[in-house]
Amino acid sequence: MNTIELSHQIREGESTRQKRLIASLAKDFIRSGMCIYLDSSTTVYELCPYLAELDNLIIFTNGLHTAQTLSENVKDSSKIFITSGEVKHQSCSVINYDKENSLLDHFNIDLAFCSARGIDDHYVYEASLSQAISKKNIIDKAHETILLIDSSKFYKTGFFKINPLSKYTTFISDTLPDQKLLDAVELFDGEWVSDSQ
Repeated sequence: MNTIELSHQIREGESTRQKRLIASLAKDFIRSGMCIYLDSSTTVYELCPYLAELDNLIIFTNGLHTAQTLSENVKDSSKIFITSGEVKHQSCSVINYDKENSLLDHFNIDLAFCSARGIDDHYVYEASLSQAISKKNIIDKAHETILLIDSSKFYKTGFFKINPLSKYTTFISDTLPDQKLLDAVELFDGEWVSDSQ
């Protein structure tokens, strides 16, 4: 198990083709007028070009790079909010430990898009406790959460659990996992989407 959270720059260069493919599948879940959350992951970041085409979005993110890119590209009718909290060195993330008095408490989040360090047939994992807590807080507030995860993270575990599989409605990856993981997702009425279907 690995507890090292790699820098945003390093993660940007990993599995780029897969991340873009995953984002191209995830975009179909977003419509104009929605309130969405984007985590600071480089996989979720790949959704940014698709959001530029939509109107009247409310977008929350804890990603500094994501917020800047969105501010330069989305339509004027859309609003961008960044979560408040501690800026994590190297990861381009803002981490909010406080569940109370959050700006997010004033909004109805239709969809949260999150990535993770790993997934097995029980849980989704993160490399750092602060990232795991931050993502769990968002997922608990959202109506639905979609996990964007490339196949290199299948059966990668960590010390820090974000949530059980039951907290996610849809799992999107570059390829389908084995039957054991598919069955675990179906057990909680989840859906797995990939390019290999």
